[in-house]
Amino acid sequence: MQTWMAATAAALNAMMDGASPLLPMGMDLFRVFAVISLTTLGWSIAFGPGVDQYLIVRRLFTITAVFTLLTFWNVPMPGVGMELKRVIPAQGAYVTELFGTQGIEETSAHLDELLLRIEAPNVLTALGGVRTMWFYMLFSGFILFVKAVTLCVLSFSLISLAVTLSFAPMVWPFFLVPRFDSMAWGLLRLIAVFSLMPAVGAAWSLVSARLLWSTLNSLPPGNLLEAPGYYGVVSATLLATLIGCVGVPILTGLIFSHAVHSGHTALTAVASRVVR
Repeated sequence: MQTWMAATAAALNAMMDGASPLLPMGMDLFRVFAVISLTTLGWSIAFGPGVDQYLIVRRLFTITAVFTLLTFWNVPMPGVGMELKRVIPAQGAYVTELFGTQGIEETSAHLDELLLRIEAPNVLTALGGVRTMWFYMLFSGFILFVKAVTLCVLSFSLISLAVTLSFAPMVWPFFLVPRFDSMAWGLLRLIAVFSLMPAVGAAWSLVSARLLWSTLNSLPPGNLLEAPGYYGVVSATLLATLIGCVGVPILTGLIFSHAVHSGHTALTAVASRVVR
């Protein structure tokens, strides 16, 4: 599992090191939308009922922010020391390092240990008891499925982050388009979600590793198939681990479910304070 995650992270870094092919398209869209936005602003000032200072400051602030975002997307920004496309993913990587990968490795190790505790029935046992063979196939397949889901969830977040960052320059100019700015806010939310999804997964893996460790200590020694009374405990533990892995993207999305509205409120609050 550690090798798989390292390979996925290396692929993400390689993709982020290169320039986004959609950045020139994003700059062209920005020029078009900025000209249209300033033209409509000048028209409303010249022929409107009155000058709205709040509207002027907000429009100029948004244009400046989008221009800065596109200009320093692939170039280190002075004062920040890194490209803007790495700012949010860097915070996610830092939070993931705080939790560490120990929980993920322990979860994988406990699942392997549990799989080794289920000995394959021999030919005589399989012929004599169909239920034993059925339980062996069920538990073995379920453990392998849980490991596969764990890998898929963690890899999905990194791969989705790389794809989202590639399309981001084309979406940022839509901050200037009324009724379409929610598209850009939504993409910003997705970047935050995909950046912190590995951290949420690492935090959950600490819990699941502890749960699997407690279950393994409560099991009797020997072949697990010879202890039918513990089938329910093992099934419940594996099901809880699976639900937790599948629920990591949902939990991360719920954490940032209010991010778009909060960000929009923060932007308008800054503009209103500048005017006042």
